[in-house]
Amino acid sequence: MPVSGLPGGLAEMGVERGQFDQIINGALADHCHKTNPRIATPEEYRELLEQAL
Repeated sequence: MPVSGLPGGLAEMGVERGQFDQIINGALADHCHKTNPRIATPEEYRELLEQAL
């Protein structure tokens, strides 16, 4: 159930599939990724982004 006033997904915030590589590369380079107990793969990030679009 969407929260009133919040975007329903990344597309509503202007994110497009063409940006996914840049977003994924940024996530992989972020220190939070490197210290996460479970390291996500680029494919897993892409799947998350698709679901959130």
